[in-house]
Amino acid sequence: MKKLPSLLLALLCAVSLCSAPITARAYDGAEAGHFVSISAGFAHGLAVKADGTLWAWGSNQTGQLGTGSVGGFQSIPVQVMDNVISCSAGEFGSAAIRADGTLWTWGDMHDNYYNAPAGCGSPLPRKVLDNAAAVSVGQGGSYYAVKTDGTLWAWGSNYCNELGNGGQGALYRDDDPYARWQWEPVQILSGVKAVSSGLRYALALGIDGSLWGWGDMAAPVGLGADDSVGEYLSQPWFDQDAQEGALSLDYLYPVRVMTGVKALCAGYEASFAIKEDGSLWAWGSNFDGNLGNGIATDRDAENQVTYTYNGRLTRFTSDSQLRATKVMDGTVSVSAGGTGDFPPVYFTCALKADGSLWTWGDVFYGQLGSGAVTGNAVNADGLAIQTVPVKVMDGVAQVSAGGHFILALKNDGTLWSWGANQMGQLGNGGSSNGQAGNWPIQTVPVQIMSGAGRSVQRTELLHTETVTVNGHPVSLSAYLVTDSTGGGTNYFKLRDLAMLLSGTSAQFDVTWDGAPGAVNIAAGASYTPVGGELSASSASVAAPSAAILLADGK
Repeated sequence: MKKLPSLLLALLCAVSLCSAPITARAYDGAEAGHFVSISAGFAHGLAVKADGTLWAWGSNQTGQLGTGSVGGFQSIPVQVMDNVISCSAGEFGSAAIRADGTLWTWGDMHDNYYNAPAGCGSPLPRKVLDNAAAVSVGQGGSYYAVKTDGTLWAWGSNYCNELGNGGQGALYRDDDPYARWQWEPVQILSGVKAVSSGLRYALALGIDGSLWGWGDMAAPVGLGADDSVGEYLSQPWFDQDAQEGALSLDYLYPVRVMTGVKALCAGYEASFAIKEDGSLWAWGSNFDGNLGNGIATDRDAENQVTYTYNGRLTRFTSDSQLRATKVMDGTVSVSAGGTGDFPPVYFTCALKADGSLWTWGDVFYGQLGSGAVTGNAVNADGLAIQTVPVKVMDGVAQVSAGGHFILALKNDGTLWSWGANQMGQLGNGGSSNGQAGNWPIQTVPVQIMSGAGRSVQRTELLHTETVTVNGHPVSLSAYLVTDSTGGGTNYFKLRDLAMLLSGTSAQFDVTWDGAPGAVNIAAGASYTPVGGELSASSASVAAPSAAILLADGK
């Protein structure tokens, strides 16, 4: 498409608008560029291209797409930021680190699940801190960032001490003494190189290979691989309403869980660690066989643990696997997905050094990518599960598990997805090859954000904008596209502008030539109306076009 600087200058002189110069845009499949980073949230996805652009799709229930609107969903990826190097999609929030080290967050605008305080979220990316090296958005409104100096910072929801700062935070509900929110980032550890957040708890990896955990429940934080490593705090926080022996233990501060670790993952209610030798270890809830140890149950003989609390011996009983169990060898990364559905959904995926991707756990929504919704066992509710890893695909560089779906980035830079697609979280326009209840599902991996010439659509904010033409106010139908700075750009119909400017020094005519598929603009010519100009628009969707734009035939 050719640029028309002289014509555009004339238009801008005649039409006075208040807008920002950067626009979000819908994905054009013909664009070149590989992907370098991906992240799957509860029902939305994020991906960073090699050119630094960040793309988002799926649920926008709490503004987690960063487009400036709240509600609905987007089944085709849209660009929301540029100059991005990494991203993290949480349950209802998102975050991105730019090339200059600045960390930006958005989403979490409203949440009926944990009743976050007013003003905690944003529908547009907003800067939080500088010198960020890694970020993880938790399930429940907690945020974590590792700075370039190795310090770990946390903020957001601290309902179950998941921030690891001793239970600090401002109370935001009079009827709930545990509803605490940390508004500003606080440092909780040093010497950290990675962090992963789960449901009301988090894990951190030290530069020395030590694994640390804190927050809700002893099960996800675990006892480590052996009794000599798990280090319980002398004064943990208890829910005084819970009976002794119930799963009510929170860790106020980080506790060391394991050593010799090179990678980690905090899942919904299960944790995973990859040791230096490439072995994968798992602990926590095993309701769906998601620990991958071949067991189709939560309990084992080690789940009753005796420890000392304030000088008194206490027996602690868990419904989960407290000690780490070995799953497989040769792994380089792991990601655990799941939700608190009834029944709950837990599943896991791991990437081996040879580029092969393996999955296990719940199979109901096709999230294992095996093409089937059957497994090798059933859980306590009689639903099919897969208790041992199964191979899905080769040539994979990154993998990320969401609420009911998985994203995979291959070595060639292509992006793939599968699983539930009820909120467009697969990013493939909403297509599927199956059904699970009322939800469309995709049981085998499909490539997304690809295919030259693909027609895509982007829902814009349609409204009426008052503009000034030669000193006179005129109302026009406009499409507002917001950007990461909080501003936006108003788009107007070309024929409306031609009609308004006809008879002025900036007039131009617009015609359509269907043969070459070209919009012809004749600068200086009076406009010939075709009908419908300056009328209220009924469209709420703007679709990119491959049409050629010609000015005076050039």
